[in-house]
Amino acid sequence: MLNRQRILLYLIQELQHKAKFTKTAVDKMLFLLLKEYSFGEKAKFYSFYPYKFGPFSQLFYYDLRKMESVGCLEGNGMNLTAQGAKEAGHLEPELKECIGQAIARFPSAEKLIDYVYARYPDYTVKSELKALPLAKPLPGFYREVGRIPRPSGGDECQAPTSREFSE
Repeated sequence: MLNRQRILLYLIQELQHKAKFTKTAVDKMLFLLLKEYSFGEKAKFYSFYPYKFGPFSQLFYYDLRKMESVGCLEGNGMNLTAQGAKEAGHLEPELKECIGQAIARFPSAEKLIDYVYARYPDYTVKSELKALPLAKPLPGFYREVGRIPRPSGGDECQAPTSREFSE
């Protein structure tokens, strides 16, 4: 079994203790493990791109189906079996600790998704989740530029016409 698949199984096992978690939340947590915990350096890991619900990995969904077909997951890929728990147990303690820290940061799937949307807006450009507006982008991520003429032909007023990425 690949290390990334053990990471996935362990993550699902730990998230089962939370009241609510979804495939979308698991996908976002894997994204954070890559971006903020350097899991890409620790194992061959998932890659992400902007899609309908923020950062998305096709390989994650492939692994869910694969883990279900080999008997590690059941119930549409969201319940760990005894075999899945055994495989998750083979994960290195260092990786388990990082996953535990990442999960502890977010009391709910909604808070996790809010955080990903605020912290990584470039991965949410194609999102259909309208309920998560970015009212206040994080400092240093965007600066507003441009002027829009008033419709009546009067003075120009300050208003954003586009967003430019600033580092």
